Amino acid sequence: MSDFSDELSEPPSTFHIDLFLKKIVDDPSHDSYRQSLQSAASYAQVNLDLFRLLSGILWCWVSALFEDHLSKNCDDLHITNREFTWATGKLHQLFLTHEYRSNVVSAFGVTNGSEIDDGQRSLSASVLLCLYQLFLRKLVKLTCERGEAESVSSVEFDVYDMSAEGQRKVQYIGWMGNKEMPG
Repeated sequence: MSDFSDELSEPPSTFHIDLFLKKIVDDPSHDSYRQSLQSAASYAQVNLDLFRLLSGILWCWVSALFEDHLSKNCDDLHITNREFTWATGKLHQLFLTHEYRSNVVSAFGVTNGSEIDDGQRSLSASVLLCLYQLFLRKLVKLTCERGEAESVSSVEFDVYDMSAEGQRKVQYIGWMGNKEMPG
């Protein structure tokens, strides 16, 4: 994936799936959705090795979304607003893939996708969205550290130019990330 591949090959050292899960389990909310999510997170805490593995797999999938957009011959990020939207769309399509469902089913120790409850589905999606945001942060940080702030700042991304549907998606992803992301 270019010269970035070593640094982008794994989640940042600040991400710990155990702390991510603990934050969910320790949330004092008591609605039925939160209880279902907490139950899934509790299961994940007991089966932490499986969820570390799942996190690593999800990170690889996220990084693969940007593989074509990273220059092959230098440390330069080439991505337009359209390409970013395309990558984000691919992230959402990932939820529908057999591979994603198969890995979630395996992580939760069930035999098929129909046995995955709302809490388990939400936890898996939250982990994936968190990793996606962490990947983007890490990519921007690496780009800026290498003195390529100009290439990052030249990417114009104006949310107000997006459709109403696109704006709602950006708002939701930001809300989920702020709500679920550790630290």
